[in-house]
Amino acid sequence: FSTITWSSNTVNISITSPLLNTNTYYWKIKVRDNAGNWSEDSLIYVVKIDTIAPLSPSLVSPLNNSTTNQLNLTFIWNTVSDIGPAGIKHYELQISTDINFVIITSSAATASATASVTLSEGNYFWRVRAVDNIDNYSQFSATRSVIIDISVPTISGTDSSGNTDIVWRNSTKSGGYNVTFHDFGAKLKTAEYVVYTEKNLTGELRKNWTPIFTNLDQQNFVINWNIDFASLKDGGTNYVSVRVNDNLLQMATYYDIFFVKKDVTKPTLSNNMSAGSDPIWRNVNPGNIFDIDFYDLPVDGSKLSKIFIKSMRGTLLSGTTVYDWQENLDLTSLNTTFYITNFGIDFVNLFEGRNYISIKSSDTAGNFDILIDAFFVQKDTTAPTITKNSTWDEQQWYATSPFVDIDFTDNNSGSGVK
Repeated sequence: FSTITWSSNTVNISITSPLLNTNTYYWKIKVRDNAGNWSEDSLIYVVKIDTIAPLSPSLVSPLNNSTTNQLNLTFIWNTVSDIGPAGIKHYELQISTDINFVIITSSAATASATASVTLSEGNYFWRVRAVDNIDNYSQFSATRSVIIDISVPTISGTDSSGNTDIVWRNSTKSGGYNVTFHDFGAKLKTAEYVVYTEKNLTGELRKNWTPIFTNLDQQNFVINWNIDFASLKDGGTNYVSVRVNDNLLQMATYYDIFFVKKDVTKPTLSNNMSAGSDPIWRNVNPGNIFDIDFYDLPVDGSKLSKIFIKSMRGTLLSGTTVYDWQENLDLTSLNTTFYITNFGIDFVNLFEGRNYISIKSSDTAGNFDILIDAFFVQKDTTAPTITKNSTWDEQQWYATSPFVDIDFTDNNSGSGVK
C-alpha cells in the first residue's frame, strides 16, 4: 500500500468507490471506536476490474460463399487474447438464414475455436464473437455465408415431358428445344445430351454425350438449345436424354425427355407410262389410267403424304400455265410407304390441245420429288365445222352433176379431221 489509489471513511458497512480503470486492485479495512482506538487491518482482498472487450475473432472455415453437400459442418476461427485481465471465457457462434441475424437458426458457446453443428439444406450466414470471464463481448467477426446443397439439379420446360416434338422433321427444329436447367444451391456446372434410337439409352447410339453448357456457375440455364440433327437416324425415332451436374458434382440423369422423328429422304416416282405420254386424242375424261408408282423410304420414315399435278402448254415447265401445282391425291390417311394404283387428273380444266403433265410427290416430313413432263394429255372436245361454198343452187334442177364445194375444218389445237 505504498501508493493509495483511493481511501474513504464511512459509518456504513458498504461503500461505493469512484470509477476505476481496468486493473488489479488490493483493498483492506480497519475499524475505529468512539474512543479513537483503531483495530488491526483486515485481511487484504483482491478485486480485478476489466472493462475492455476481447479482440474480435477472424474466421477460418468454411470459406465465404462456399458450398457443401454435408449436413454436419465444422466451423473454425482463430483464437484471440483478452486485452484486459479477465481472460477469454468462451466464443459464441451464431448461425442464421438471415444475413441480419434477426432469427438465429443455431448458436453455440465453446471454449475452443471450433464447433460442429448439424444443419438442414439451405443458405446460411455465420459469425463469431469472444466473451471474457466477466462477460465483456467482442465485436462480431465478419459474416460469412455457406450453402448446404444435397439436391441434384432439376429440369423443366415445354419440351421436357418426353413426347412434345411429334412432327416429322427434315431439318433442325427452328428455335431449338425448351428444356431448362436449375440448381439453387451449389449452382449449375455442366449439362450434356445423348441420343439413342430406343428408350432408356438402348438401341443404336446416334450421338454420344455432348455438352449443352460447361462451367456455367449459375442457378438457371433457360436458353433454348438444339441437337446435332445430322447425327440422327433417318427414319424412326431418336430419343434424347440429358445429364446435369452442379458445382458439387451432384448429377441427375433425365431419360427420354423428348424425341425427334427424322426423315430427310425424298419420295421416288416410277413412270410406267408408255414413252412418257398418252398418245390418244381425248374428248372425255379417260379416268384412272395414268400409271406412275410412288415410294417413300425409309420404311419407318414419315410415309407418303400428297400427290400434286401441274399442267403446262410447253415442255420443261415452259409456256402457259394451265394449272399450277394442284393437289390430286391426299395419301396421309393411308399411312403407307408406297402407292401404285393408277390415278386420274383434272381433265375439265385442261386446255384444248396438248397439255404437259408434271407430277410432284411429298411425304409427311415435307420432302418431295418432281417428275417433269411425266406424260402429256391431248384434249379435243370441239367438233369439226362444215362450210358450204356457193358453187351450186339447191333450188335448181341439173341434168348433170354440178360441182359441189364443201369445206371440213378442225381447230388448229384439235386432233384434225378424220
